[in-house]
Amino acid sequence: MVINTANNYKAVEFYSEDCLTGEDGDCFLANGEVGKIIKILPYGIVVDYDGMKIFHKKVDLKNINLAYAISTHKMQGSQVKIVILLVPKAHTYMLTSNLLYVGASRAKEKCYCLGNTVTINRAIKKKENYNRKTLLHEYKSS
Repeated sequence: MVINTANNYKAVEFYSEDCLTGEDGDCFLANGEVGKIIKILPYGIVVDYDGMKIFHKKVDLKNINLAYAISTHKMQGSQVKIVILLVPKAHTYMLTSNLLYVGASRAKEKCYCLGNTVTINRAIKKKENYNRKTLLHEYKSS
């Protein structure tokens, strides 16, 4: 399992080795997409991202990392079959209900939440503060 760590607007969809021209493609591969390596070639790899097979040249492998244990934020909106959500006591003050929801919503089929019950209950009661001090309101178009 691997994760793509940068948006790729010129991803090359893989059909067969005969079709590889070395040119950029026209597929979009989002940051955070998780896939499985299905073919290793002398000049790159092929990764299956939920049915879409993408060819990664050797120079593009800097944007591919192992994805067996990744953070909720690395997922960037992607989903996987099973999520194991760790909620240790040490994270009590950082966790909010928003973070728990994001972690749990990454699962397509099952989510296992492992942690201290008191920590989970505190996080559920705590909402993230969306009151941000920015100057964006001054730049609203009229």
